[in-house]
Amino acid sequence: MAGLEETLARVRILLRAGKLAEARAPLETLAPRYGTRAEVIALLARYNRMCGAPREALAQLAMAVRRYPRSGELWLESGLAEMAVGRADAAAEAMARALALEHTVDPADIAPAFGIVASRRMEQRRWADAGALLDRSVQLEPDNASVWNMRAIQRANLGDMAEAERSALHAQGIDAKDSHPSSNRCLFSLYRDDLTPSDVLNVHRDWDRRHGGSVQALPPSDTPRRPGRLRIGYVSNDFVTHSVATFLEPVLAAHDRSRVEVFCYATVPRPDEVTQRMRASVEHWREALHLTDQQVALQIREDDIDLLIDLGGHTAHSRLGIFLHRPARRAATWLGYPGTTGLSAVDFRIGDTTADPPGAEAWHAEKLLRLPRTFFTYPGLVGAPDVTPDPPVLRKGRITFGVPTNLSKVRPETVRRWAELLARVPGSRLSILAPAAESPQARAWISAAVAEAGSDPARLDFHANKSFDDYLHAHADWDLVLDTWPFNGHTTTCHALWMGVPVVTLAHTMHAGRMGASVLNALALGELVAETPERFVDIAAQLAQDFDRLRALRSTLRERMRASAMMNAAQFTADLETAFERAANIVPAARIDALKGSGRNPSE
Repeated sequence: MAGLEETLARVRILLRAGKLAEARAPLETLAPRYGTRAEVIALLARYNRMCGAPREALAQLAMAVRRYPRSGELWLESGLAEMAVGRADAAAEAMARALALEHTVDPADIAPAFGIVASRRMEQRRWADAGALLDRSVQLEPDNASVWNMRAIQRANLGDMAEAERSALHAQGIDAKDSHPSSNRCLFSLYRDDLTPSDVLNVHRDWDRRHGGSVQALPPSDTPRRPGRLRIGYVSNDFVTHSVATFLEPVLAAHDRSRVEVFCYATVPRPDEVTQRMRASVEHWREALHLTDQQVALQIREDDIDLLIDLGGHTAHSRLGIFLHRPARRAATWLGYPGTTGLSAVDFRIGDTTADPPGAEAWHAEKLLRLPRTFFTYPGLVGAPDVTPDPPVLRKGRITFGVPTNLSKVRPETVRRWAELLARVPGSRLSILAPAAESPQARAWISAAVAEAGSDPARLDFHANKSFDDYLHAHADWDLVLDTWPFNGHTTTCHALWMGVPVVTLAHTMHAGRMGASVLNALALGELVAETPERFVDIAAQLAQDFDRLRALRSTLRERMRASAMMNAAQFTADLETAFERAANIVPAARIDALKGSGRNPSE
């Protein structure tokens, strides 16, 4: 038996070192005599997986885990093999079984399981569970940048932005070539209220300094531009049920095909019915999920794109690396990221005059193109519940403030203002609806901040939105919605107004903090836009005590939206196409003829 244990130990060492050829001989000596033992089956499966045969490994393991259900090593190998064949959910469940039997697995082997299961728990919005797993993971693998980066995302979702920033910085220090921690630091900078606009720009420019210079741009094209329509390309992983798609889908449907030729470069891991609708509405759809950045760039160059449009910025799974290759004549960013990319390879950022007021150029790496009305068009919500005609206060006898958000947008200063508002409106309650709202850590820090500001945290209600329908129905219980700052809501603001619930916002400095003002100004509701935190509290307190105004807004908001420019997709898309033409420096033939007739310069 001693010989067996020594051989097993030797094989494990060889496999961890990736020495497959050397591990083969001792494994072959073990198989005839000990091939039915759990630890030998696990090592044989590991060998097959590492040799590129994960399905063969799974075949070996399927019967073994039934025979030895208490073997953590077998469950661990099952999870790793499932990952190798692309079945992430099955992998996470097998890994969870392995973690429950951690005492039966060599500590040197179990470490990857924590990160894999944590990722799944985050998808399930089990934030506290994910946090405990990630804390254990970084203990076992302190030099694993991806785990530290995942921890940063987990902490951000709980609203712990200081720890999120520290974790992202740590990941950045471990692997300087990995752009994901740098992108998370960019995104986190938009949530932070301790940074100036110049600080935020510097964080974004740092991404470009770290990652932009290492990518070789494609050589300038030596072929002239193809004549005809403006050729635009959208790059996104959000051609799917997502907030970006909410605003993009009506644009794709409204594009003037006599004016623009539309290409979509889709990096969507799980297409759905929204993907199919969007695909059907454009002329050219390129599947790019499994292509490298350079491969996508070469396809874009072949497609002779005039203007390439980023729809993701530094959000998860975006593909800014494609833009570093400079595959199109010009590049712009729009819609999916509320700030500068920081990239010298992106020429323009598209906004509007409210969200990007005069002077905003100072904190952009790109040139600003401002649309004349709003930077978005909103389609409304088909099949949404009817608006409840009376504000909830009339049936409850007390005001309920709603905060639909994610907790990364909730800053201590904002919570202190909530506490002031609760004190100003006796008997009122505040309902926080967020993916991580029910996590003990999030409840603890928000409740403590409210108590410190002098209000009773028992007047807070925390709810995790279980489904989109639940989220929409929650509006029937809110008298008004409170926006967050310095990162406003946008989709949530539009949805709240569609459900008849007025929104009070604070217009901060940068685009991320002025989206609420852009929405409300488009509806001629500028009186709900505050310029200071003190005025924010005043506006919300006054509105909360004006029941007639609440009733009037509730009964008219949906129709007001329908009649507004923000729901005129045809007009908005025409404005957007004009901005695209300016960005691409291409003047359509019809406009050239009109300008020549007026005696004006076509380049104006």
